[in-house]
Amino acid sequence: MLVIGELGQALVTLVVFQKLHQQSATISANLARVASRAIPLLLTVLAVFAIAFVGLLALIIPGLIAFTVYSVAVAVCVVEGTGPGESLSRSAAMTHFHRWRIFGLAAELAIIGTVLDKIVELVWVRAFGQSATRFSLLLVKELVEVVPVAFVAVAWAVAYCQLRAIKDHELAPLAP
Repeated sequence: MLVIGELGQALVTLVVFQKLHQQSATISANLARVASRAIPLLLTVLAVFAIAFVGLLALIIPGLIAFTVYSVAVAVCVVEGTGPGESLSRSAAMTHFHRWRIFGLAAELAIIGTVLDKIVELVWVRAFGQSATRFSLLLVKELVEVVPVAFVAVAWAVAYCQLRAIKDHELAPLAP
């Protein structure tokens, strides 16, 4: 599920980048680009999660810092066509003076998601009582979370585009 989610995030980032830069592309072209970048994307995701996981094990705070530092690495990988190491380095450079705002965005999105999750659970249990199965509750939660997940994907894509514009002092085109 993580793999599909990250590939979906890459696709959303590509579309948002193109829209913000008045570039046109078909969904098939974007899918082909994401598919062609699948191995570097997945290696980048694995690297980010490994670094963040070790940081979380260390004392939690280093993991949150790692997540913040590498929060746009997947976007860098798909839009700029870089490999995992270069994507991590570029993400670290792009987020350098903006990490508190990025952390704040992540915290806000996590809080909103948690509150929405609890509201769905409360409504479901009130409506159906304890007779509601765990599976049915899980299914409803997943269906309700489609919209917030899409919103989060767009929010991270816009954050990447803003950081790129700040870092590069221009609206750079999509890498070939």
